[in-house]
Amino acid sequence: MNVKNKTPEPQRLHIVITGAANSGKSSLLNALTGQHTSVVSSTKGTTTDPVKKPMELHGTGPVIFVDTAGFGDSTELGAL
Repeated sequence: MNVKNKTPEPQRLHIVITGAANSGKSSLLNALTGQHTSVVSSTKGTTTDPVKKPMELHGTGPVIFVDTAGFGDSTELGAL
């Protein structure tokens, strides 16, 4: 394993994806990682907890992408 892959989470640059509910944040994370990292659904409130994906970003080094729950979710789940 590459030494960079062993970089502890606190020492990685955190790139946080924020935005309104169902605005494509999870789809963006999946596209950036080239993997099915986050669940994508047309149902608001699908992402309830942050989804973290550690990666090596060319030209930047070790990072963690963070997919967050959307704001403005007016569903029952969003109220919770």
